[in-house]
Amino acid sequence: MLNLNQVIDRLDSLDELDLSSPEGFYELHSAICALKGWTLYDAVECIWKAPDGSINQPPNYVFSLDAALTLVPPHHDWVVGNVNGHMGGTPYATVGDITAYGETPIISLCLAALLVTKTSG
Repeated sequence: MLNLNQVIDRLDSLDELDLSSPEGFYELHSAICALKGWTLYDAVECIWKAPDGSINQPPNYVFSLDAALTLVPPHHDWVVGNVNGHMGGTPYATVGDITAYGETPIISLCLAALLVTKTSG
């Protein structure tokens, strides 16, 4: 299992990924799953093993706001939006005092939550 610093280092290298592509989203999702204790059980069939050892599908952190919110540390305020406040603006998220920008508001929330977890822990 990766620790938070390893995941953040891996996320730093994701700057080169096209997060508008399925592969980029999957790489980010896989990094977050590893942090949360999930392991890829069968890469061909995309079957995951949960932290409790059961075979299951992990929460879809990069597409689900509910799943992304589980990454926000307790007692931290958060906000998600678009800079410029209109369609075509840049998605962002702020968790505590950390702001991150991503391809979507949910990606931004994942990144900000992981970064604030790293700085506060």
